[in-house]
Amino acid sequence: MPEAPKADAPEAGFAGAGLSLETPRLRLTALTRDALQAWVDGDAGRLRQETGVFFGTPPTCPPLFEDDLPRFRDRMAETPQELGWWVWLVSRREDARAVGVCGLGGRPDGQGTAVLGYSVYSEMEGRGYATEASRAVMDWALSQPGVTRVRATVPAWNQASVAVARKLGMVEIGRDPNPEVGETLIFETSVRSAPADPNGWPDRVHAALLAFGVSLVGYVPDAGHARLIELCHADPGVRAVALTSEKEGIGLAAGAWLGGARAALLMQSSGVGNLMNALGMARECRVPLVLLVTMRGEEGETNPWQVPVGRSAGALLTEMGVGVVRAEAADAVSLLVEGALARAFEGESMQAVLIAQSVIGVKRFQEGPR
Repeated sequence: MPEAPKADAPEAGFAGAGLSLETPRLRLTALTRDALQAWVDGDAGRLRQETGVFFGTPPTCPPLFEDDLPRFRDRMAETPQELGWWVWLVSRREDARAVGVCGLGGRPDGQGTAVLGYSVYSEMEGRGYATEASRAVMDWALSQPGVTRVRATVPAWNQASVAVARKLGMVEIGRDPNPEVGETLIFETSVRSAPADPNGWPDRVHAALLAFGVSLVGYVPDAGHARLIELCHADPGVRAVALTSEKEGIGLAAGAWLGGARAALLMQSSGVGNLMNALGMARECRVPLVLLVTMRGEEGETNPWQVPVGRSAGALLTEMGVGVVRAEAADAVSLLVEGALARAFEGESMQAVLIAQSVIGVKRFQEGPR
């Protein structure tokens, strides 16, 4: 049995370092807009610089992929936070040579279905690469929030691709008389139940941090982040550091960045006011910064001291050049965190996700005897 694919931080030395997966023989790299643009331009040198993968000159495309390349580039230009949901470049670990591509058709539909595609160069066929790479992407997709099954649509005449779908454990559920490629077979995995607890967002955020290579998490103790802090302390691949003040976290993130590591900071909205001077340094030095902020001072708040900064946190961060998004529901938190991680580490920018008080709940304080 091949080992389960793992998402990890990519090797240093190429510009497009981002989201990657590894299997026993292969490395899969989620392609950014810049990498896709280099491929559209036929620039093998720049594509090598963006991905760390060797191509021929010019870099040709695997079968049935070239026509869709501009569309994938445009999609990543419009929504860079969807890194991983479109094209994964497959290369051999032993020599970094391009093998082919795997892809998803974007985020899952309303029924939780993600669509999988795969193609390898003709000279790489017959070695099991398509199955190994597709299993890695399929497993990654099934680990993401909201995905309950994966579907593949394969031309009936392409017996090699049909065999891959079956090796992945997919079952044929129907046929489609496609006028462009002939009859196609529709394969699907069995339906996986969606997570029962919508408030399991800390577990999904923890998984997102790992997928983006975050190995250092600074936090100021906070009940809203209690589960996420617990997960980080329990994870041997993450160092969780308790801070005495939120501003210390900026120095922590800057030090991680200078040392080639990635960090994220957890805090409550009342601590945003402590960040202002330190954010100025991070802004001028282009330190990649990810802030996960649990909100206070909103509807139902019982502590009036939390209201002023709670109501101003988003505006304060925006004024300092931080990109701010807000999660109003539990199932939106991890998706917004994934986008913030991608923007911060790919663009060397500061990003914050504000987690609404309605998501974490309102603190209640019992009043003692007077």
